[in-house]
Amino acid sequence: MTKTLKTVALVVTVTEGQPGSMQAYARMVERVLSEFAADHYHVRTINLLRGCPAWPWSSPRWRWRLQQLWLMLTASYQLNRLQVDLIHLLDGSFAHILRGVSKHKTVVITVHDLIPLRQSQGYFPVSSPNQAARFLITQGCGILKHYQGSLCAVSSSTAQDLSRILGIGTPSPVLYLSLRSELVEHKPENLLPWPNRVWHNQRFILHIGNNGFYKNRVGVLKSFAKVQKQFPVRLIIAGAPLDQTLKDQAQSLRILDYFDVYPNPTDQQLARLYEKASLLLFPSYYEGFGWPPLEAMLFGCPVVCSNTGSLPEVVGDAALMAAPDDHSALAQHCLTFLSNPKKSKDFIQRGFKNLERFTEAKMAFDLINFYSERLSHSP
Repeated sequence: MTKTLKTVALVVTVTEGQPGSMQAYARMVERVLSEFAADHYHVRTINLLRGCPAWPWSSPRWRWRLQQLWLMLTASYQLNRLQVDLIHLLDGSFAHILRGVSKHKTVVITVHDLIPLRQSQGYFPVSSPNQAARFLITQGCGILKHYQGSLCAVSSSTAQDLSRILGIGTPSPVLYLSLRSELVEHKPENLLPWPNRVWHNQRFILHIGNNGFYKNRVGVLKSFAKVQKQFPVRLIIAGAPLDQTLKDQAQSLRILDYFDVYPNPTDQQLARLYEKASLLLFPSYYEGFGWPPLEAMLFGCPVVCSNTGSLPEVVGDAALMAAPDDHSALAQHCLTFLSNPKKSKDFIQRGFKNLERFTEAKMAFDLINFYSERLSHSP
């Protein structure tokens, strides 16, 4: 007797081809379900912006606003037309688009973090989002509460935020992410020994991120400036190019001659950076999950990170941590690795062990169980 497969729609809300963690998460969920759950589910990926006009004449800010308007006007229509057993909204920060979706649809939502809400509440040392963004945040929070039994979180930190900040009474299961296969395939069979990690004959500290305030790139520059005064090392910043504020900060710290920027590296380029870096510096103010520390561990790169958000649970005992604004402590941790090869090798081995908690098989198992539980409660 042929088993009837359930159909799952993975709903994407970012422009196709746009770099970023949400596109990576969409590919990851599609991959692990196709690899480990093909006998349970047929998977379709639905990008709600696929028919959205490009608006090439508009500025990035206006393009974002127009895309939000498109989603608000069309999302419920697109989702209600889907003939699927389950709709999985991959980014809970877009929960507001579910307003108007039929109550007969089975919906699950991945919540990565509540950074926009916490920013609007003054939790971070930055200004509150603008009025339009605050409206969407409020709408989205209401939808998350409505679907509280259908939420999953990418970390215990995020699950606790849902309970503590939003008052979600139903505990949200934690579905940890795995490593990105696109990066794993570039890991060499034999990694460079830690003492041999150099770039153009010089040691370097690596940072991966964007210019969002929560990535704390100012803290990266300030911590590196302290390290550079005591140890001959460079800084490589990979990801989004520095904005003018960060360039001015680097100039005021007198480190312009000691760092390089690798804008938006490919996975192959990123793999080479991880492989050759002496350590990863990742002092985020907040992370819902945080891939870079795990990616660094994959390539035998020691990690110095902040002790906030999800990072302590993700890195376990395999990283040196400090408060994101404690630049002296972060710098001292960097110096500990740079000056102590034995300590570095110890934490590299801890990193390899830590990675065993974040496999594709475990992620698929957790997703299958979560889907099955929600489908058993289908209207």
